[in-house]
Amino acid sequence: MRWSRSIAAAMCGCFFLSTAGAGVASVRTNALVGGSKTGGPALLPNGQFITPLIAPGSFYTPLRTGLRGDDNGDANGAVTTALSPDGKTLLVLTSGFNCCVSTTAGAPITAPYVDPITGKPSSGVQPDSAFQWVFVYDVSTGAPRELQQIRVPNTYDGLAWDPSGERFYFSGGIDDRIYVYKRGAIAWIPDAPFVILNHNSNDTAPQPTYDGGVLKFTKAGSSAVARSLGLNFPAVTAGVAIGPDGKTLFAANLETDSVSFAETKTRIAHEFRLFQPGSGKAFGEYPYWVETHSRIRGGPFDKVYVTSLRDGQVISISSAGRINTIDVGGEPGKTTLTRDGRLLYVVNPDLDEVEVVDTASDTLRSRISVARPGYRYRGSIPNALALNSNGTYLYVTLAGENAVGVIDTLQGRIIGRIPTGWYPSSVTLSADGKRLFVAIPKSVSGPTPTEKGAYTPPAYPNPTHLDQYIYQQQKAGILTIPIPDLTTLTYLRARQEITFTVPWPRGMICTRGERGRATGQIRGAVPAFG
Repeated sequence: MRWSRSIAAAMCGCFFLSTAGAGVASVRTNALVGGSKTGGPALLPNGQFITPLIAPGSFYTPLRTGLRGDDNGDANGAVTTALSPDGKTLLVLTSGFNCCVSTTAGAPITAPYVDPITGKPSSGVQPDSAFQWVFVYDVSTGAPRELQQIRVPNTYDGLAWDPSGERFYFSGGIDDRIYVYKRGAIAWIPDAPFVILNHNSNDTAPQPTYDGGVLKFTKAGSSAVARSLGLNFPAVTAGVAIGPDGKTLFAANLETDSVSFAETKTRIAHEFRLFQPGSGKAFGEYPYWVETHSRIRGGPFDKVYVTSLRDGQVISISSAGRINTIDVGGEPGKTTLTRDGRLLYVVNPDLDEVEVVDTASDTLRSRISVARPGYRYRGSIPNALALNSNGTYLYVTLAGENAVGVIDTLQGRIIGRIPTGWYPSSVTLSADGKRLFVAIPKSVSGPTPTEKGAYTPPAYPNPTHLDQYIYQQQKAGILTIPIPDLTTLTYLRARQEITFTVPWPRGMICTRGERGRATGQIRGAVPAFG
């Protein structure tokens, strides 16, 4: 298999935080990440404690949307961050529970689908007032200063800057497309046509038919029985990357087991198939992240690396279509290259490891454990990473520990942990290498005992907001952390050891009535305690 004749030919030519605990979620203002300004711990529902502001000089920036006067319309689920090539602009992508939001007058807040051909809003709107966000921040002076909010119907984790800094690209999730935005006179604006990946039916429509999964053209996915079982599921655009020369765009297709690629000039998508339905060989299923590699800095890509969640593989695909499979096990996720392109670091949350791939030989060079010393179970969950400019320190978000792990790459081991908010999902270094921008996807919401619709209390504290799920009350933000020196890192590691507790045991047995109560607590219908 080959990418395309044109591409191959080109290659040959070449937490502001409150000290008070969270109150009733439906009436609170200022959704908070938890903890206190002095580093006091906050209790999470799983029994862990967090101290998000314990690192000296750190501060929290909520993802404010301005949709409501209170914080009930603010964003949830920050998943990916990306810094512009000039180091001045930070993008934050959400892919969370941003749904069912009403104005203070009770009217649903909706967002239109975007026409992928023209880039203009269409007449159709997302059901259930659901949408996602890209936040644009100026970070040239230190603290993130919001410049713009971009609201779109669906996203996933993929986010990438054009090397010129004049455009950025992000995943359209189940809409099976790559959004393209360019620099306008005063704001970033849609740069249509977007890149349409041609998996879903009616893919050029603002709202496609969500049927483009890997089973679409098989008997298993096309029968009436299959449809009744949900086997005609949509395509999902996951990781997005661009070649160092800015000429070729790539996307991992999570639910179609393939990689799409397009020249940025034409934006016509082609496909490189990985797993074939019916094949007896496990290969490339659930491709999640994609990373481009070049022999020449700023030159054309010579290979692309794709992580396969299902099959525990890092797959190298050359510009001529040659494939090398690096079996690492677990569920490899996000990746980053060293500045010289010689090493590829891969987070593996299932194994609590960072895998180190030699890009010259496409072989697994080593494994770096991020597991807690003396802890017999896995659960640190490394899910994102960032490398400093000289490649000596690797910063890894440890979602299960609510921390950023600091890895000394020369020693090949973790040397400290920096406490963060709840379940960090992305980390980016500032241009000067002095700060970390850490995406915190959710906050400590507290119980919501007044779920509207579950039962009829005497009065609703906030009748204009349907607090149907605790997820709806968890709000996202960016934690800015000055990179600590080794002495401070030792202190932070000790503090994290004190506040870290083992989550509640798995496999808890409930009676039917207890299970109903637990479900109600998750949904917010009853208080968590009492």
